[in-house]
Amino acid sequence: MTEREAGPETDAADASAQPILAATEALAPETARPRPPAPTVLTSVEAPSTDVETPVAEAVLPGTHRGGFTRPPTAPLALASFDANEPRIELVPATGTSVAPIAAVRPANLAAIGLGFAVVGLIASFVVGLALPIALSGLVLGALSLRRRAESRQMAIWAIALGALAVIYSAGWLAWAAYRAGWWG
Repeated sequence: MTEREAGPETDAADASAQPILAATEALAPETARPRPPAPTVLTSVEAPSTDVETPVAEAVLPGTHRGGFTRPPTAPLALASFDANEPRIELVPATGTSVAPIAAVRPANLAAIGLGFAVVGLIASFVVGLALPIALSGLVLGALSLRRRAESRQMAIWAIALGALAVIYSAGWLAWAAYRAGWWG
């Protein structure tokens, strides 16, 4: 080898080729590279020490069933019989207490509607006798609302009284109109 080939220029060419040689070596197949020897691992299970207590029952994991409920929370309730007039008592399985649901109440507006018809029928009966159906509706609704527990008794009595007065005025108008038309004597 000559001096020129072994000079500093040759060392610079070898240094610039080092990254390329490292990349080529990294891409080489696994069998081409030598492997380091695998470390030897010794495993053994020791007996528990005397200061550790063994649990009596199994440990409960979060989300496991712990008892107490017999049906899913959204499952329908089993009803033995259903009577609208009889209050039901339901047994809550988790606590064992009994719960009485609120009784279903019918809408409390029949007396108010009857009073409205009676007032309109009374005002209309002062002018014309054809308000008799409206007055009769107020009278009937007032009487029906007296039979219901949730209705206002005072409003029902006012509906009956004003409805009866409106029926009397309407009947008076109709009797006068029949007399003027010659249908009565």
